[in-house]
Amino acid sequence: MFFVRTASDSDRVLIIRTTTPSAEAAATPPVQEGSFVCAFCVFRGLNLDLNHEIHERHETKKIIRTTTPSAEAAATPPGQEGSFKEQIQKPKTQDPRPKTQPQFTIHHSPFTIQEMQTVMTEDAAAAAEFIRGGGTAAFPTETVYGLGADAFDAAAVAKIFAAKGRPADNPLIVHCADVGQVSEVAAEINAHAAALMRAFFPGPLTIVLKKNARVPAIVSAGLDTVGVRVPRLRIAREFIRACGVPVAAPSANVSGRPSPTAWQAVFDDLAGRVDCILKGDVAEIGLESTVVDCSGDAPVVLRHGAVSLEMLRNVVAETREFFGDANEAPKSPGMRHKHYSPNARVVLFDARLVREFSGRAAFIGLHEPAFDFEIVEICPSLDLYAARLFAFFRECDRSGIEIIYCEPVEGTGIGTALMDRIRRATET
Repeated sequence: MFFVRTASDSDRVLIIRTTTPSAEAAATPPVQEGSFVCAFCVFRGLNLDLNHEIHERHETKKIIRTTTPSAEAAATPPGQEGSFKEQIQKPKTQDPRPKTQPQFTIHHSPFTIQEMQTVMTEDAAAAAEFIRGGGTAAFPTETVYGLGADAFDAAAVAKIFAAKGRPADNPLIVHCADVGQVSEVAAEINAHAAALMRAFFPGPLTIVLKKNARVPAIVSAGLDTVGVRVPRLRIAREFIRACGVPVAAPSANVSGRPSPTAWQAVFDDLAGRVDCILKGDVAEIGLESTVVDCSGDAPVVLRHGAVSLEMLRNVVAETREFFGDANEAPKSPGMRHKHYSPNARVVLFDARLVREFSGRAAFIGLHEPAFDFEIVEICPSLDLYAARLFAFFRECDRSGIEIIYCEPVEGTGIGTALMDRIRRATET
């Protein structure tokens, strides 16, 4: 997303792009002197002047681009990438409220963090050196970016909690380079777990198993179980393999904030708090992995993700959803504490509610709304809605949006995971 000031200071254009980074860079026209850009573009390496007074509204021309999947981009004729909607708004009076940068709260954590220099790299082996040296490194996966440390080094793992402001009772997921490395983390792999691993590893599935004694208590929040997964993204597995150990990693964001789907979002939250950020592409899935507890008699879904309940039951028919005590110690991230929340208030879209709100509002969903929201993103598929949700939350925060309306979807397939994230983001 970037803002461009045209010849007249009172004429501003807001463009929301949802292409992949490489395609976006190729499609971005040269920007003339005097242009404004947001932090997202600066972090992509554009040498442009950043001025946060761009949020002052005058005569505004709003161009809204629907999400275009990268797979379709190659098949799209030149000059016709995506579809557009154009609206002209009447001049607005200047907002009398003070213009401040988005604020977020770091959750209580028993760990402390010292300011450090964060190294940016595209070299998986270089990033792995920080893990081998007892440090932290953020890295891409197909779900969201993770913040990793040596899973067997309690002191290194403590740096994750400090950097994120993460509550100590929230367990971490251990990422492995391959299925063979899972045995270094798990005490045993039962038949149900083995069947699910054969079907979905590598991929966006985490399996909770009884933990090996080598895994320190800080990783599992004191439980005798630990979540393990093998990412599908090749660079993630290369990174973990270069680390030489399994890597404990939650999402690479300040605790409670929307999970990062691009390295720029990691930089926004954690620059100066982590040793290294391994830069990769935008996450394909955009929602955290499905978590299934296989430490008991039958698999239990603790967190929904891209691997749906229906897919799991096709492999192990006894798989069921979690309906336990909300106060018991969580075996998976995302079960207790507030998650996925932007600064803006998130609301499930209802036409009656929209009429009752008069502030700055945005909309994301599958169908074009009949209301004039300040920012609108229409996603052509459910998968892309899921992939864009967290990035859209962050874009709205950068634009000073006060309320985000999310179109509800049917709770099947990845729609179940999408609705779970939206509902948790609505919690106050």
